Amino acid sequence: MHRPDCERHENLSVFDLREYGYFEPVAKSGGIRWSQGLEAKVSVDANNGHARFRHGPQNYPVKLTSTPCFFGGQRYWFICPLVIRGRPCKRRCAVLYLVGEYFGCRECYGLAYRSQRLPRSGLVGAFEGFCTYDRVLHIIESLRIKYWHGRPTKRYRRLLQRQQRLAPNFRNLNHFEN
Repeated sequence: MHRPDCERHENLSVFDLREYGYFEPVAKSGGIRWSQGLEAKVSVDANNGHARFRHGPQNYPVKLTSTPCFFGGQRYWFICPLVIRGRPCKRRCAVLYLVGEYFGCRECYGLAYRSQRLPRSGLVGAFEGFCTYDRVLHIIESLRIKYWHGRPTKRYRRLLQRQQRLAPNFRNLNHFEN
């Protein structure tokens, strides 16, 4: 049994809140409405490091933290408010998902990204190989330095290995076309 998709659940992202000015020096409140008609009220006080979510009858605080960015400014994070098996999660995350009545991180809810379940082999892998085989060939041809002191460079070796992995898939597709 696989884990449910993150994409199927409503989410709240610090990136969206930042875009709408919630992390300004002055506290801000507002509402969010998703396409399925769900609504949540959010108030953020970044100076004091907390937010408050109101969804239906639920009304609970969520802690915020920030980390400095290399070129200045700050990146804000939620601290997951869920308690799992009697222990608070306290995981730092950029996105909280609404599953049931509370917002929480994807680890607490056991959610996975859809891309984590994409097959790596088989027919989808064959088409993926067909798409990237030409790209790998192009990169190999455009490499300026393939050998250094008479030995192949690490990048050149990796590209040759990738080309060899993709070659059988490429040949299989050519066989189907005839």
